[in-house]
Amino acid sequence: MNGNKDLILNETFALAFLNHEKNNFLIAKNLYNKVLKIDPNHIGALSNLGIVFNLLKEYQNAVNCHEKVIEINPHHADAYINLGIVFSNIEDYQKGISCYEKAIEINPNFTDAHFNLGNIYKKIKKNKKAITCYEKTIEINPNYVNAYNNLGILFYEINDIQKAKDFFEKAIEINPNSDAYNNLGTIHDKLKEYNKAIICYEKAIEINPNFTEAYNNLGSIFIILKDYQKATTYYEKLIKINPNHLNAHFNLGNIHISLREYQKAKNCYDKVIEINPEHVDAHGNLGAVFYHLKQYNKAIGSYEKAKNLDSNNKVNKIGYGNLLLKLNKHKKGLSFLAEGEGVIKFTQSDFKII
Repeated sequence: MNGNKDLILNETFALAFLNHEKNNFLIAKNLYNKVLKIDPNHIGALSNLGIVFNLLKEYQNAVNCHEKVIEINPHHADAYINLGIVFSNIEDYQKGISCYEKAIEINPNFTDAHFNLGNIYKKIKKNKKAITCYEKTIEINPNYVNAYNNLGILFYEINDIQKAKDFFEKAIEINPNSDAYNNLGTIHDKLKEYNKAIICYEKAIEINPNFTEAYNNLGSIFIILKDYQKATTYYEKLIKINPNHLNAHFNLGNIHISLREYQKAKNCYDKVIEINPEHVDAHGNLGAVFYHLKQYNKAIGSYEKAKNLDSNNKVNKIGYGNLLLKLNKHKKGLSFLAEGEGVIKFTQSDFKII
């Protein structure tokens, strides 16, 4: 009878694991629970069920599973790692740190524990500690590519561009991947080495055709280069991947304004506001569009919305001030211009900001 019970348990666990790997998490959850009904202390089922609960954002259930594993085996380093991941996800960083430190105490050469501990320190802006953790990860495993990539990000953030570049290039040397190429592209972008940046971003897309950040970065570069057609192409590709990508719609609107395609610009800013009704710059730019379309009442409405959202936005104040001067509301218009710190130039026909 016990042999039959063990067979059922093993078959159920194998089926649960198969569904887990295929991302059929609800099916996997039910099957792991069936295993635990047969054997409540089945460490494999408890561990994997905790991972599934975490993926399903059932965080307390995930904590319960991993703590149960630790209760059964206090030296189970993987359980502390898994528990640390849950606490990191719910932003209980101190508990996460404690879990990773315990995993390292059990196994000082546990690279994932050092790396994940670095990730928490990175999130809470303790960059020196994060760097130490990533460097320890690499000391244990010189081919741990994500540690090089994260070190590059940290050195980029403190403006040590050469070190950041070196780490991104090392990550690519070990394992050419879209994140590292995209990050190396940002280095070249910052150095205004635009052709090199373009090559990196395009390589990131070659590796991962759905890498939206690389499309966005390419669009931004081609705006700088005033190649609006290429910029438009990349933003449109990005929108096909993510129809609600706010920056893509906003930057497309800016391109259309530059090309005096005001109706197209309006459509883009309308979409931005649909995605985020409190996008100050979209309301302000929409005011500029209505100004150029000579729909002055709508322009006032847009500038008022922008002002209500951010009363200190100087660009919108200057735009609103110009509109009011156009409508002969000189006192109020000049007031907005002064607040926007614009320089007023008087001409025979109008007031302009220079």
